Amino acid sequence: MRFFNAVLATLLFAQPQLATALDPNSLLSQYAHRSWRVLDGTLSAAPFALAQTSDGYLWIGSERGLLRFDGVRFVDWNPPAEHKLALKVFQLAATSDGSLWIGTDIGLFRWRDGTFKRIGTLTAAVFSLLVAPDQTVWLTLTDITPQHICRVVNDDLDCNATPGVSLRHANCCAQMLAARADGSIWVGSDESLFRWSPAATLTYRPAAAAEIRNMSGVSGFVIDRSGEQWVGIAAKGREGGLQRLREGRFSPLKTAGIDTSNWIVSTLFVDRDDVLWVGTPAGLYRVARSRIDWMGESSGLTGDNILRILEDHEGNVWVATAKGLDQFRNLKVTTVGDDVDGVLARRDGSLWASTATGLRVHRDGTWQRIDQSDGLPGSQTTSLFEDRAGGLWVGVEQGLTLYESGRFKSIDGLDGRAIGMVVGMTEDRAGALWVAVTGDQRKILQIVDGKVRRELLPPAFPAARRLAAAPDGSVWFGLLDGNLARFFAGELAVFPVERDPSVPDSLLVNMIEQIEVSEDGAVRAASASGYIESRNGRQVRMSGANGLPCTGVLSFLYDQTEDLWLYMSCGLARIPHSEVAAWRSNAAHRLRFDFFDTLDGAHPTWAAFSPGAVRTGDGRLWFANSLALQTIDPAAIHRNEVVPPLRIEALVADRRDHALALPIRLPALTRDVRIDYSAMSFSIPQKVLFRYRLEGYENDWQEAGTRREAFFSNLPPGQYRFHVTACNEDHVCNTNGDRLSFTLLPAFYQTGWFLALCTAVAVALLSLVFSWRLSYLTSRLRARLEERIDERERIARELHDTFLQSIQGLILKFQSIMETIPSDQPAHRGMAEALDRADRVLREGRQRVSDLRQSAGSRTDLEQELRDLAGTLIRNDLPKVRVEVDGNARPLHPVVCDEIQGIVREAVTNTVRHANASSIHIEIVYSRPALIVRVSDDGIGFDAAAKAGANPGRFGLVGMCERADKIQAQLDISSGQGAGTVVQITVPARIAFRRARNGRSRP
Repeated sequence: MRFFNAVLATLLFAQPQLATALDPNSLLSQYAHRSWRVLDGTLSAAPFALAQTSDGYLWIGSERGLLRFDGVRFVDWNPPAEHKLALKVFQLAATSDGSLWIGTDIGLFRWRDGTFKRIGTLTAAVFSLLVAPDQTVWLTLTDITPQHICRVVNDDLDCNATPGVSLRHANCCAQMLAARADGSIWVGSDESLFRWSPAATLTYRPAAAAEIRNMSGVSGFVIDRSGEQWVGIAAKGREGGLQRLREGRFSPLKTAGIDTSNWIVSTLFVDRDDVLWVGTPAGLYRVARSRIDWMGESSGLTGDNILRILEDHEGNVWVATAKGLDQFRNLKVTTVGDDVDGVLARRDGSLWASTATGLRVHRDGTWQRIDQSDGLPGSQTTSLFEDRAGGLWVGVEQGLTLYESGRFKSIDGLDGRAIGMVVGMTEDRAGALWVAVTGDQRKILQIVDGKVRRELLPPAFPAARRLAAAPDGSVWFGLLDGNLARFFAGELAVFPVERDPSVPDSLLVNMIEQIEVSEDGAVRAASASGYIESRNGRQVRMSGANGLPCTGVLSFLYDQTEDLWLYMSCGLARIPHSEVAAWRSNAAHRLRFDFFDTLDGAHPTWAAFSPGAVRTGDGRLWFANSLALQTIDPAAIHRNEVVPPLRIEALVADRRDHALALPIRLPALTRDVRIDYSAMSFSIPQKVLFRYRLEGYENDWQEAGTRREAFFSNLPPGQYRFHVTACNEDHVCNTNGDRLSFTLLPAFYQTGWFLALCTAVAVALLSLVFSWRLSYLTSRLRARLEERIDERERIARELHDTFLQSIQGLILKFQSIMETIPSDQPAHRGMAEALDRADRVLREGRQRVSDLRQSAGSRTDLEQELRDLAGTLIRNDLPKVRVEVDGNARPLHPVVCDEIQGIVREAVTNTVRHANASSIHIEIVYSRPALIVRVSDDGIGFDAAAKAGANPGRFGLVGMCERADKIQAQLDISSGQGAGTVVQITVPARIAFRRARNGRSRP
């Protein structure tokens, strides 16, 4: 990309007859230039036609077809497959309904909403194409005589639309030039200009066109805002070139030694700023306020032969040449001239600039040069300063001169020689001039009444570069080492400045670039470490830590609204007054600001001399950086207020393009999805910022920056909607954006029915595993219970067959011994008592054996056993016991029966001892899934949670829980103070009920 202001110097010196001097209002300084050349391969052929459709796209026609441009990418456009045409596009036009009208070598076509259609049946080449204010499309066709002016009516051509216009003498064809709101049509032929309207037809014959009669004699017609009618003639000579048409007469524009009748005009255009653009085979002219500027291939244009000129929706001007395409856009920061070292705004309203070749003065709208021929004692001028008396002090090469009444007076040093190169000046309250000098010896000079009175030299006085006088009579110095110093009443005080850690510790880097003292005594300075303010002993620094895009500040200004402007190493920043106030109260405040970089026209390098920045009376700001003088008007900054049109252009899945026609279904197992989008903002496409969100996949917006593609990988099957928005360089946003919905189809194993089937199979498998595990655990528990029963039976047998039989034998033995003892002996009586006791022990042993065998046997009447158990525990029939059975009784496993009796025994015992109950209800429930035994009373109850952790020496509740765990039963105890107690035992049926040898429950 090239900027138009970059070639300004070439234009000024190569075309002196076109640009008389540097001018801040020059059109050339207000535009940036960008170009695309055919030779570079960007364009396949010379652009013959230009148009912009309502969706924002720029269309370019050539002999090789049609190109679509979004500001970044050129895309070849071809008609749909059913229209296999090798089109040569000569003319393009766009209407407000979104149509693109395409004039080709075989007729007229329209492209709208994805439909490509031929208009009419004529196959002649379209020579010109025009859209009237009422959106009617007019055209001319070659080789159709005598009348070949046509109008599009209901998708057909009406070629008898302009009765009264006779073109029989035309060698080739007529050119549609303009259509006005009054219904008139301007048509140019090789020798005449026609103004046709339904009421009348007027004919004008420029002499040059009539004399030469070439193929395109009258080539252009426009009317500017003032009503001036301009006619372009493709021939030079009398009434040739560029002519005004006033009251039927032609007259050329003559200014600054230029006669526009000597031009050969190929096209005319008037932009929204009322600038007349003139295309010729010898370059591009711009005419504004009778000022003419020129640009051609030698100064950066792609070519000299101008074919078409178009202004887009944002105000950018596009120029098609035989060798490429050029774009011109307005700059926010304009460059007035090159090689400017300092700039000064004087009180008389003039603006002075110091350069390497003398002084430049802008006064009354024009620039003037002052050099050695005017008495300037040298070529290179450095620092500038105006004292209170109106005298202008100018640093000239190695000296200092005072300019008064049109004459220069040099100032000598104390030794009578030149004082050295002046880099800064100021005037104190007493009227003394202080001068900073660099060269072989850096020093500070005090000048009074035009003579040097004092020299302050290092090392006693530190080297300084910038100076500023304070209202209190002191003088402040910006030192070469980056610190500040104050000189007052012969004493010097140095104030260190906080350094930015990212800036190298070098004198040439850290030096103060600008210093000033405000009316309230605040010291302000610019340096590589940022913008610095020192007020009442408190120093604050504004740098990249506050959000600035870079740290180095070359110069600064406050505009008329007290906004702060920083001319930085990376661009120009405007910081609102409110943000500056917030920063002053909080040095860490993150700033909000406007920033203008090289794309906006700002290209600072470094500051050489002073002043480096000034504000003129009209509010315009000026900045000098030793290479250029740049300016900006804070009150008239060009803003791009056009909402950028946004379009999703392509969807690519696994490297395969998919048509954007809904519905969009992507195949199963698609891994990578790419969505291309673009915003048709042509001013600064590099600053268009995008963000997007894929609804159905993410909730947060993704900040894409300037990237125009979105990538997604391994998306799960589902429905998605892609939403993208964009903002242009001035933060004007298209918040609605564009949306694209698509569906990613699932593979068979990603479908709902497959997942449901897999879930069902998994549940079935888990159920089978669970059932098997449950059966396994139950069988193991039953095996352990059976082992316990077998062990009881063995113990009973052993007791009966060994222990009890042995005791029986002993009793018989003692019986025989007793019989040998006389009955009247005391021993006989004692032996009889012992044998009676032994008989009781034997009976008890047999009872125990019987109990063991009874426990190992089948028990079917749990109701009776619990009644018997309650009867043995309750005395005096209090409390009352009621036993109920629900369901059909089934045989219980002996171990389960024993453990239940143990739990019930403990529950009843606790009730009798502690509950003070009047009744106990024992309920036995035989159900298919479980055996439930519930013991409830109406006693005083207790706090079950507290009771469980109390009385560590008592184990009633603990024992009940242990018994329940042995048979995998669930024990629930619920009680409350005054609410009675309920103890419930729930035993799974697979454990509670005894099974036969074949595994089935016994009847």
